[in-house]
Parts: sequence; structure tokens; C-alpha cells
Amino acid sequence: MGIVTLKNHFSNKVELQTNHQLIQSGIYTIIRHPIYCGIILQAISTILLLNVRFAIIFVVWAIIGVLVRIKNEERSLSTNLTGYVEYRKKSSALFLGIY
Repeated sequence: MGIVTLKNHFSNKVELQTNHQLIQSGIYTIIRHPIYCGIILQAISTILLLNVRFAIIFVVWAIIGVLVRIKNEERSLSTNLTGYVEYRKKSSALFLGIY
């Protein structure tokens, strides 16, 4: 859903593109990082579905990686993208009202 909304603005790298625009439509009206939210939910649900306890280590590691990436993106976007600081005040980073 998030990638569909972003269209050509999606990138695997933390970078601002030429003519970078702040997307605040679709799922982005309420969650700033829906793709990462989906990754976290998928990782947690995989453990629950497969009932493989040792995989918890990998999921925790993945969640930490996602949170570090979010922190880097938030810092970059807040500094370099007009309107992002105001957008942060109106939306959650991942889960509604939690983070």
C-alpha cells in the first residue's frame, strides 16, 4: 500500500530525490512509515504462525534495524524536506498512537 502511494518516490536508500515531495495522502495521512510497519507485523506474525521460538532473535534484530532506519530517515527528512516537521505532529511513525 505504501509503495503504491509513493510511486516513483520509493527508494531503498535514505536520500532525497530531485523534486522530492512530501506525500501525505492514502495511508500516509496517518502513518509516516507504513512499509516498515508492514515489515514488523510480518516478522511478528511469522513467528506466531510457525511457532519457532529461536526466530525471535532474528525478529528482534530486524525490528531494531527498522527503528534505526526510521530514526535516520526522520532526521534527514526533518532537516531537508519542507513541511515534514509539521507532518510529524499530525501522524504516527509506525503504529497509531503508539510510536
